[in-house]
Order: sequence, then C-alpha cells, then structure tokens
Amino acid sequence: MTPGELITLVQLMFNLPNCYIKAAILYFNLWRLEKAKEMLDEMDKSCTRQEEKLQFDLLIKRIQRLRCDGDKSEDKNYEELTGCIKDHKRILEYCNILRPLISSTIFFQFLVVGVVLGLSFTNLIYFSDLLSGIVNLAYIFGCCCQTFPFCYTCNLLEEDVDRLTLSIFQSNWLSASRRYKVSLVYFLHKAQQPLKFTAGSIFEISLRTNISLAKLAFSVVTFVQKFNLAAKMERE
Repeated sequence: MTPGELITLVQLMFNLPNCYIKAAILYFNLWRLEKAKEMLDEMDKSCTRQEEKLQFDLLIKRIQRLRCDGDKSEDKNYEELTGCIKDHKRILEYCNILRPLISSTIFFQFLVVGVVLGLSFTNLIYFSDLLSGIVNLAYIFGCCCQTFPFCYTCNLLEEDVDRLTLSIFQSNWLSASRRYKVSLVYFLHKAQQPLKFTAGSIFEISLRTNISLAKLAFSVVTFVQKFNLAAKMERE
C-alpha cells in the first residue's frame, strides 16, 4: 500500500462514521423539520407575492411602511406593528426549533472536515501525481462545500438582524402614541439580540470559523513536515 492510498484510507475512516452519526442525528430530529415546515407555512401566509418568501426581507419592508399611510388610524398602525412583532417572534421560534439539529450536525462536520482537509493537503503536496492531484483538489473542494454554504448563510443572517434593527429605528415613530412607542422599544430590544448558530455550543458557525478550519488543515501539513513523516512513510 502506497502512502497516498494509506492517507485516503484514513480519510475514509473519519468520513464514514461521520456520515452515520449525522444520519442518526437527522433521524432523531425529523420531528423538528416537520415542525419547522409547519411554522414556515404559517409565516408564508403573510406573503402576497412569490418574491416575498424571504421572511426577513418581507418583515423589513413591512416595518419601513409603518405609519406611512396618513389615512390609517393610530389603532390600525399599532395593529400592523404588533403583527410585525409577532412575525419576528415566529422567525426566532423557527430558528430555535432547528438550532439543536444544526448545532450537532455541524459540530461533527467541523471536526471531520478540519482533519480530512489536512490529510488531503498532505496527500496533494507529498504523494500525488497529476491525476491523483486533480482528484485530491476535487475532493478538497467538495469538503469545503460541506461547510462554506451554511457558514455564509449564518453571516447573512447577522446582516439581516442589523438591517432589521436599523429599519425599526428609522421607521416613522416620532409622532406616534405612547403605546406605539413602548411596543416599538420592546421590538427594537428583541431585534437587537444576535441571531447566531453554534456548533456543539462551542464553535460559532460563521465564515471566520470556516477559515479557521483551513488553518487547522495547514496545521496538519505543518505537523507532517516538522516530523518528516512523509519521508518516513515513503521509506517504509
């Protein structure tokens, strides 16, 4: 067995258990997906057009329209504000119902991807010819795709929270009633709470963490280089 084949076998030893673990986690959390689908269907009832299916964007647009129609009574304006507050609460509940499922699956994915990327880079640098090098590059790209999209999505969620907070503050509230202002302050306080997901309650799921995985991969390569493991494997 060549060193490259040995490293590929070690990669499989990490990947296969990870697949079974994630499948088991998904199986025991299927009820969360069903509950989340029901909640999403409920939130979609407030959408009037297909392009409004992005819940945060729709909520921000509704907030921007608050108290902009001079023909509406103060009670009607207050009713629209409370509707926005309720929909924001539904979005938070939707995130909370999926949070345990996301946390556990991404946690194991982070652990495995960091090590597997390191092994792949080691194989690519020390033991690959042209063909196997292309295969390794494709495999590395696939590993990155396992974590990057969701990390990027979590960063977009943080930006959406900032946009939501800004839209509440910039809405037309100066001449509103005291009841309206009190509810708006409550809404602003809730909207300012960070909407973040963590992997195993340890790692924040974000692009920063994804970049840290790449650093971990290069740490594995550095370890191999420091102890001259590649040359020892070739001799043996």
